[in-house]
Amino acid sequence: MTNMQFGRIKSNPDLDLMKILNQINEDDSDDIQSSPYLLNPIECAYHQPHELKRLTDQCNKNLACFHINIQGLNSHLSSFKNLLCDMQSPDFEFDILGMSEIFKIIGNKQVSLPGYQFEFKSRPPPHDNRGGIGLYIKNNISYKINTDLSVFIPHVIETLFIEILNQDTTTISHIVGVIYRPNTEPKADIDIFMSTINNLMEIINERNKPCIIMGDMNVNLLNYKEHGKTNCYLDNILSQGFLPVITKPTRISRTSATLIDHIYCNKLTDSVTTGIVVTDISDHFGQFLIKKGKQSYNKSNWENKRVYSENNISNFKSLLANFDFSQILACNCSNDAYDKFIDIIKKLHEISFPLNRTRPPKWKIKREPWMTTGLLVSSNEKRKLFNKKLKKPNEGNITRYKNYNKLFNKLLRRAKKIITQKSFVIKKTILKKHGKP
Repeated sequence: MTNMQFGRIKSNPDLDLMKILNQINEDDSDDIQSSPYLLNPIECAYHQPHELKRLTDQCNKNLACFHINIQGLNSHLSSFKNLLCDMQSPDFEFDILGMSEIFKIIGNKQVSLPGYQFEFKSRPPPHDNRGGIGLYIKNNISYKINTDLSVFIPHVIETLFIEILNQDTTTISHIVGVIYRPNTEPKADIDIFMSTINNLMEIINERNKPCIIMGDMNVNLLNYKEHGKTNCYLDNILSQGFLPVITKPTRISRTSATLIDHIYCNKLTDSVTTGIVVTDISDHFGQFLIKKGKQSYNKSNWENKRVYSENNISNFKSLLANFDFSQILACNCSNDAYDKFIDIIKKLHEISFPLNRTRPPKWKIKREPWMTTGLLVSSNEKRKLFNKKLKKPNEGNITRYKNYNKLFNKLLRRAKKIITQKSFVIKKTILKKHGKP
C-alpha cells in the first residue's frame, strides 16, 4: 500500500475488523459461523484527545481503561501527562492505564502519576532493556495482583494482571490485564504466545468474572482472511468468549495501516464505549474502553490524611519540650524504657497530627511546570501538522511535521533544563537559609 490517507482508512471496509467478519458471515451460504459483531456491534471511532472530554461528559461509568504502547515510559512520561490533561476532566478520569513497551524501570517513583498506583514488570538481566508492561490504578480502587495470570517470558509474552475487588474487598469485581508480545525474530514465538493466551483465558473463564485485556499483541487482526495463524489466533479468542472491541488500525504509517493493539472484553452485557485516540507520543495510537453502568467495585470517595502544617509541627515540638520523661529515666530495663518512649512519641504524634477524613481532590494530574503557554500553543500546532500528515501523507506534509516536531522537542528540552536549574537554585537557597549544606 502507498499513501495511506487517514480519511480513506476510516471509511475502508477492508480496514475494519467488524465489517470484515460481518462480510464473511454474509458470504457464508452454509452459515457455519456467525460474526460475533452481529449480536454485539461495536462503534469504534477515532478521536482527538480533547474530544474525549465531550464524549465522557456526565458519563455514568462502571470502569474506564486506556492503553498505549509508550515505547519508553521514562522518556515519554511528560508527553503522556499532557495527553492525560487533554483527555481527562474534573468529572472524568480513567480508572486503569495500561502501558506496553515501558522499557527498563528501576523504581516506580521516577514514573509516578498523581492519584495512581503503579505496578510494572521489566525484563530482568541479562535481557535487553526493552519490552516490559505496566498498570496505573486509581488510588481509590482496591486490587491485588493475580500471579497465576501474570506470565512473563521475555521476548515471547509479557503480561500483568490485577483483580479489582468488590465493596467487601474479598470478592472479585473485574480482572484487568495488560499484555505485550514482542515480534523480533528469532526469539519471538507466536505459537507459544497463542498457546499462553488461550491458557490464560481458560483460567479467567473458570473464575467466571468480567475481564478486560489490553495490549500490543503485534498480531494484525485485519489479516484474518489471508493469514492462517492470525485466523487461528482470532478464532481462539472468540471461542473463549472474548470480543476485540478495537476494530480499526491502531498503527498507521505512510505505507501501512495495521490493527496490532487490542482490547478484549468478555461478558459484554453492559453498554460500552470504545475508540482510538490519535496521538504522536509513539507510532501507536492509544485505545480506550469505557464500561457504562452502576459501579460494582470498591472505590472509596474518602481518604484518611495527616496534616503536617507549621502550626501542627510547632505544637508537636511544644508537647515534646514540656513532657515529663522522668518515668523513662527511672526505668532500670533499657527495653522497658524504649517501649515507654515509643508509646509517648506515638501518643504525642497522634495528638499533634490526627487523621482527618477528607475527600481526595478530583483533579490531580497537572502539566509539567515547563509546559508554558507558548509550548502549549506549539503543541497544538504540532498536533495539527500531525493530523495533516495523516490525512495527506505526501513528502511536503511529512517533512513539515518532522521538522516542527524536531524544533518542538528542542524547545521542550531547553524549557525543562531552565525550570530544573531554577528549582535547584531555589532549593539550594532555602537550605542555605536554614543552615543546611
